[in-house]
Amino acid sequence: VVDAYLEVAGAPGMGVRPRLYLSESEQDRAMAGARENPRAMGVGWGAKHPTKSVPSDLWKRLILSLSDQTPLHLDIFGLQSDNEDIGQFVRHDLHGIGGITVETFVGLPLREAMVKMSSCGVFVSSDSGLMHLADALGVPSFGLFGPTHPALGFAPAGERSRAFHAGTWCSPCHRHGSAPCFRERRFCFDEIDVAVIADAVAGAWQDLDRSAQPQ
Repeated sequence: VVDAYLEVAGAPGMGVRPRLYLSESEQDRAMAGARENPRAMGVGWGAKHPTKSVPSDLWKRLILSLSDQTPLHLDIFGLQSDNEDIGQFVRHDLHGIGGITVETFVGLPLREAMVKMSSCGVFVSSDSGLMHLADALGVPSFGLFGPTHPALGFAPAGERSRAFHAGTWCSPCHRHGSAPCFRERRFCFDEIDVAVIADAVAGAWQDLDRSAQPQ
């Protein structure tokens, strides 16, 4: 979509990508958070249309896969309307899983959300505004696409960001994901390879570790 706008503006191929910037004091707060939890993974919980929201089972499988490899700190972001679902997920789905700590950020003001997101080493999200926000802040952002498709123009655009899609024949079923699923279950999410996502997250953390080493 960004490339299409650039072409209309007469500037094709410039590679310009949307960016958001923190103030100096906000940067200091974000860096302090990153030092406290250097391998924090941000989670973009919901989406405007419920069919685009990543199922809790997929989140649980991904978190289990990552927590087997390293201690894991989760920062879960959502809207105020996501509060009950996120709370239930933390209390029930994550109960008893060792090696993880969790903070939830629901209904934050925009600038506060930007600070918290910027302290994350990587951000994994449904296809949503949260994904685009983290991506524009320069955080490696991995979008999980189900009923929508990255090829429609809304994949995260950052150099270190990626989109994941199962390649099911029924997806995309709608450009913006507002159509209800017409199959017995959401195969577009069920068939996403969690191991591939976990490898990408681990790779982002390795890049972060290398960048933190003295040159």
